[in-house]
Amino acid sequence: MISFSADSELLARALSNALAFIPANSRMLNVWMRVNAEAQTVEIVGTDSYAVGASTVPLSGYTGPPEGGEFLIQRGKADTKVAEGAAGIERTIRMAGKGPCDVSVTDVTIQVEPMGGDTLRVALTFAPEQFPLYQHLAGEMEIAEKRDEVIPGVVCLDPALWSRFSKVKTDKSGRMADLLFGDSPLDPVLVKIGPDFRGLMMPIDREVNGKNVGEDGLW
Repeated sequence: MISFSADSELLARALSNALAFIPANSRMLNVWMRVNAEAQTVEIVGTDSYAVGASTVPLSGYTGPPEGGEFLIQRGKADTKVAEGAAGIERTIRMAGKGPCDVSVTDVTIQVEPMGGDTLRVALTFAPEQFPLYQHLAGEMEIAEKRDEVIPGVVCLDPALWSRFSKVKTDKSGRMADLLFGDSPLDPVLVKIGPDFRGLMMPIDREVNGKNVGEDGLW
């Protein structure tokens, strides 16, 4: 069992940002949470494998195994009044307002108890085979942050993926997206917005795109 406490406002914002990267038609309909016991943080990630959004939330208390843990929560429906999945957890914490939130995780459920709000328990998704993919994406972001600052020339990006980053909530207004490119037009673009959010956006292969829809739309 894992138990931790975190700021409700930060936790709700991180969940909201992760959910923005899981469209309804995604083949990956879970939010991934990884608790780092040593760093005293929880990383909350959403992806459909084309774009990734990850937020890191500091913990104010932790009880559990020294190696921490990771788990998946079904996306849930954001357009329903019934609290379910990660969307229900986000809404429950957000509605409680400011203050600490206590979180308890067992092998099958996650329970949130925000101060001054309702307690909610939802089932976890048992799909450990998905963990390596999320771990890989988290690792890709760490690798991308160590790149040299280069501009590779032309990069082809899907505007629909950009729209997800416009939904990211930050600690203050006026935050902009800071981009870090690799030295290849096919390297994932690292996006940083504010102090605790980062993401990846996969470029489109320009040559393949040109063959499929015509090169008149390219430089």
